[in-house]
Amino acid sequence: MRALVVFYSRSGATETVADDIREGLLRFVHVDVEWIRIKRYEPFFIGSVRLILDCFSKSKFPLVGLTYDPTKYQYLVVGTPVWSGSCTPPIQSYLTEMVCPSNKVGLFTTQSGDPNEEVIEEMENMCNGETRCTMMLKRADIKAGNHHQEVDDFVGRLLGMK
Repeated sequence: MRALVVFYSRSGATETVADDIREGLLRFVHVDVEWIRIKRYEPFFIGSVRLILDCFSKSKFPLVGLTYDPTKYQYLVVGTPVWSGSCTPPIQSYLTEMVCPSNKVGLFTTQSGDPNEEVIEEMENMCNGETRCTMMLKRADIKAGNHHQEVDDFVGRLLGMK
């Protein structure tokens, strides 16, 4: 069995969670990781402004330079920070273009404020795969290391063990 963890991260919180999920999955399946990087959103300040504007306009664009083909995996995990109350444009593009119906999908978000169920619902609506589990984490909990049990539960639900 194989799993692919795909994420977009600017501040590092989503990257941290993606890495923790990878470690949890590695106990049971082979795991590859795809970090989506978009030059449009660099450098940090100007990129942040562009990202916020793209979130408001729900912009999508073709993703180039991806390494892994999600059709080769039984499990797919997709993670994004929440920006302007929305899923980031790179992940919107990934979910609408790349997820295949044969994937068992887990979705996660990281955010500064309280978890926003609407973002997860938005992601589920874009996703063609079978959404098995979702997880919403606050950045403060990630920074404090208080998210590990939630990650373990998420991995168990994704693999059908909980």
